[in-house]
Amino acid sequence: QLLPDSVLIGSCENLVARTGAIVYSSKQNYLSASTNVQIIVADISSVVEDLKDALYALKVRYSGGLPSSVNILQLNNSNQVYLFLIDNNNFLKVSEA
Repeated sequence: QLLPDSVLIGSCENLVARTGAIVYSSKQNYLSASTNVQIIVADISSVVEDLKDALYALKVRYSGGLPSSVNILQLNNSNQVYLFLIDNNNFLKVSEA
């Protein structure tokens, strides 16, 4: 049985397609490698090809000043991660029809 603090629901800055890494900052709910189960909700536009693209996206998004911390979570076999990708653009088009 999972303890309540072993499940975390969070968001992320970017998802890195090449490595499967999750980039998050102090602006999101904190993700942790020590959490047993992680549920991540992300917009499909947050998927980038490489880590350099994720760092560039952070620089553009927070041009007024970067968040106090930026972290990269590289998943391994001991993590249980459930990713919900949301495509807001298509959702809005369908619901307006």
